[in-house]
Amino acid sequence: MNACTRPHYALALKPTAASVPLSRELVKALLEECALPELIDDATLIAAELVTNAIRSEQDVVLLVFLDDERRLIIQVWDHGDGTPTVGTPTDLDESGRGLLLVQSLADEWGYTPDVLGGKIVWASLSNKQPTDD
Repeated sequence: MNACTRPHYALALKPTAASVPLSRELVKALLEECALPELIDDATLIAAELVTNAIRSEQDVVLLVFLDDERRLIIQVWDHGDGTPTVGTPTDLDESGRGLLLVQSLADEWGYTPDVLGGKIVWASLSNKQPTDD
C-alpha cells in the first residue's frame, strides 16, 4: 500500500521559457513521491505542452497537479486567455502546432473549462495502466 494520499501541488509561473522545466519538475516530484514512475515521461511532456501553450498569453499562469480518488494524475493549467484550445493540423514543415496533438495522444482525457473569474483551465488526466501490488 502506498503512503501517498491525495497529494497536490500548485505553482504560479511567469510567462517565460524557464516555466516549462519547472512544470516538468513539479510533476516528476509528485509522481516520485507517490511511487508512480511509469507515468513520469508522459506526464512531464503533457505538463510541458500545456504550460508552453499557456505562457503564450504573456501573463502569469497557474499549474495544479494532483491525484484524484482513483489515483489518476490530473494536470491543470490556468491562464488569462479566453481562446478555445484546439488540436492543430501542422504540416511536416511547421515548427509548432503539435502540442495538443501530443497531449491528445498521451492523455486518457483532456479538455478545457472557461474560468468564471476569467481565462480558462486546460486539463489532462493520465492513469497508471500497469497492475499494482495491492
